[in-house]
Amino acid sequence: MNADRSPSPLARVRWANVVRLLALPAIVLVVACWPRLSTTAPRLPDATARPVTIPAPPPAPQATPHPRARAPRPRPRAPRRRAVVRASRAPRAPAPVPPRMRRPVTPAAVPSAGEFDLESG
Repeated sequence: MNADRSPSPLARVRWANVVRLLALPAIVLVVACWPRLSTTAPRLPDATARPVTIPAPPPAPQATPHPRARAPRPRPRAPRRRAVVRASRAPRAPAPVPPRMRRPVTPAAVPSAGEFDLESG
């Protein structure tokens, strides 16, 4: 269709190469400015020895009552409950154990004498 027209210059550009070309100066700039961008190292304390001291606790403030404060009223006591005294009983006997129920043996479950082969033993 458009054989006589050449493609646009933007269509012929290899964009991956353009990105690489722009990334190279950016990386060089970061590497060159890195020492100035970083923060300074923390300062070490002096090498002189000092005794450990524990500060004295502050003095307790003097409590002054409020001018309108009243003494607390005593609360009425609730009557105490008395423990219930039960009559002593003899210890209980263990519950009776019901007898085991056995299944009745049916004649089909008992093998007959002809089913045993005594001679193959």
